[in-house]
Amino acid sequence: MSPEQIVALIAALAAEPDPNAFASLKAGGANPDYPVTVTPCARPVAPTEIDGQTVICGTVEVPFDHHAPEGAKINIAFNLYKAHSLSPQPDPVIYLHGGPGSGTVIHVAKTINYFEHLRGRRDIIAIDERGVDSSAPEMDCYSSLGAQLGPVIDSRIKGLDVPNLEKDFVKSCLDELEAKGIDYSLINTEQNAMDVPAVMSALGYDIYNIYGVSYGTQLILRTLAVAPPERLDGVILDSLVPADDDLRHDLSRRSQVTDAVG
Repeated sequence: MSPEQIVALIAALAAEPDPNAFASLKAGGANPDYPVTVTPCARPVAPTEIDGQTVICGTVEVPFDHHAPEGAKINIAFNLYKAHSLSPQPDPVIYLHGGPGSGTVIHVAKTINYFEHLRGRRDIIAIDERGVDSSAPEMDCYSSLGAQLGPVIDSRIKGLDVPNLEKDFVKSCLDELEAKGIDYSLINTEQNAMDVPAVMSALGYDIYNIYGVSYGTQLILRTLAVAPPERLDGVILDSLVPADDDLRHDLSRRSQVTDAVG
């Protein structure tokens, strides 16, 4: 092998993925049932990332109710980080975050730091689960929050204890969502689980692995029940939440115990 060929080989092995690797996503995705819309990644992206070449961001349109696929839709936001390989493995890793609460899509650099060790040969996908952050901005209860700012500010100014408005806020927020016509009963683990194979189909993956943490493990267990088994290559459960555990009730109980002790 000549020196020129050696240099060319090293350059090819060290190169970032082809800029055209995301062509199918830019054209609307791999499955017309779940259209993909590409959007700019949240800034800042990692110093070593190139938006549209090494990472691509966007949304996948899925049914708001998978049991009524012709009805209303909801957008699931994603980041797709391309593998550091010219011949990646066909089974990427999709990350299901905990909570359910804070998402991952807005944290482009932070999120991939957790999975860089897997990225040598596999693509990494991060999503915001339905109802969370970028996957449901219309569910923000700004009116309810704004109505409570006055009492909180007045209490702070007067040196009084801040009133506990949590229950009032939850009720007001649910009323606000209902006024917008949002059926929040469909923001649940079953629908979340059905979003997973839909998103992976839209992104063009026939098989994939799932990594979940905390609530994400509960979501994995439900996904195992609804996703085609031949498409799941492996799962990783980190900080397991049992499938029959009422996570929201348990978190509330823990909070009450902490308040009593503190």
